[in-house]
Amino acid sequence: MPQGLLDSNNRDPLNYSLREWQQAKRQGYDPKALQSMFQNCWAVSDNRPSFEHALQRYGLYLAKVDRRGYVAIDYRGEVYSLSRWLKVKTKALQERLGPAEVLPGTQEVKAKIAERMTDKLKTYIQETQVRLKQQVQPFIQKKRSLQHQHQNERSQLQQKQEKRWQQKSFERSQRLPKGFKEIWFRITGKYSKIRD
Repeated sequence: MPQGLLDSNNRDPLNYSLREWQQAKRQGYDPKALQSMFQNCWAVSDNRPSFEHALQRYGLYLAKVDRRGYVAIDYRGEVYSLSRWLKVKTKALQERLGPAEVLPGTQEVKAKIAERMTDKLKTYIQETQVRLKQQVQPFIQKKRSLQHQHQNERSQLQQKQEKRWQQKSFERSQRLPKGFKEIWFRITGKYSKIRD
């Protein structure tokens, strides 16, 4: 028989309930890793500031809730009940963390996270725009050089075509009869055949 069933003090501290498993899976986290992270933060801290600092290293913020007392909120706004994830009573949380009334509410913390995320996203967007400009610059230069090259080729082609047109026009004019022969060909209709 497992030791945890014989004595509840010997059970695995990383066991989690179905509710905790579902919450972790909804957020895309491994439930054992999430519970281990909460318990590590709890183990290394001895007061509220150190616990808050330990949570913030993992991107979590401490807040208060009416019903559950103490909760942690991640950057997505998901609320994690500390008494449930740490497997400790609310009384033990109050002893170590002090009164919950001094903590900000969940809405305040979510607003603070959103503000920090907005600032962070703005810096990421600016960095991406700068990087994009640097990456696009060689392509813009290449495009300009190709445009210049194509303009030169088109003007050369147009000059060649005009020269050829003049040459062909001169050759056609040389084939046409002149003088009395020209009048005779115009009367008989041969002039238009030769001209074309």
